[in-house]
Amino acid sequence: MEHEFKTNSRACSVQMQEVSCSELWSLGQQEAIRKLSVLRKGFFDSEAHYELISKFSERAKVIAGVYARFYLEQEDGCAPDKEGRFYWMGLAAFASKQVMCALQFSESLWLWVTNPSGVGGKISKNYLGEGNFWLFQDIFVWHWFYANHSDCYECCFDSRDSRLYSSSSEFDVLGNVAALPWADDALEKVNYFRINEYVSNGFSLIREMELDADPLSLSQARFDSLLQIAFHEQLKILQPLIYDNFVFARVLDAQEIGESVDFFNIIPRRVASFSIQCDIGDDNKDKEVAMQEGDLYNEVDRMIFIRAVAVRYHQLMENDQGYMRSQISAIASW
Repeated sequence: MEHEFKTNSRACSVQMQEVSCSELWSLGQQEAIRKLSVLRKGFFDSEAHYELISKFSERAKVIAGVYARFYLEQEDGCAPDKEGRFYWMGLAAFASKQVMCALQFSESLWLWVTNPSGVGGKISKNYLGEGNFWLFQDIFVWHWFYANHSDCYECCFDSRDSRLYSSSSEFDVLGNVAALPWADDALEKVNYFRINEYVSNGFSLIREMELDADPLSLSQARFDSLLQIAFHEQLKILQPLIYDNFVFARVLDAQEIGESVDFFNIIPRRVASFSIQCDIGDDNKDKEVAMQEGDLYNEVDRMIFIRAVAVRYHQLMENDQGYMRSQISAIASW
């Protein structure tokens, strides 16, 4: 993932270079891959190289941390005085934390004790891991591009397409993306990261926030942008990627049945909790939203749940700012 740039030998000389939109998108995609990688040096290696984090739950934890730092405007290119514009990122930090908890359960010894075949756990782990990973590959880059190259927002935002990424020998992002886990299954399903109306609407609202200082207008724009990006996340990425899969849907059916007879509170519930903890406890039920009915894999049922989560998140962000910021800040340390 190192970049080599060829320059002339003249000291202090400057040569202007034009960078295309596809090259900027390539840089962002490479950064998304690097975020989920660690430097390793084998015994026989002459130098360290990047490898993807192998444990799915650890990936989800890192993703949650990146989302939290984006909300707090602590990532590269961000502007601390604009905290709050990337409103979806704050909610996404809690969501990826919840995925981390579910993946930790699927990797746990208890699951193998209670279900020695481990079939349901393996399927759940694989699909949750795939959804979490490829959503990040999609959504991180939209935010990275806007934060780092907002001057190119108007001319470049419509041009993202993973099939057009750099494929040079020095900077083969096209090849790096093709080599990612589940790439053969994922890229077509997520439409090669191309823009859609939800992404366009979401970032147009973010643009409006930067130009409008009215508190009521800002509050509404934040909530509306959150919903637009949530529609993109759920309907354009996760639905085709994992929820439309028949086998995964049957595992989710089994989980729903398991919840109803889980007298020991072992099985992860269909819940969104606004806390750094996996289990928020009975004393903080106002800081979670549970899916009471419907099927997670059904987009209509799930979007009713997602909207309820968004409303509660917005209420807490407006009325309990100290608590919410402390939890997001704690996740940002991951």
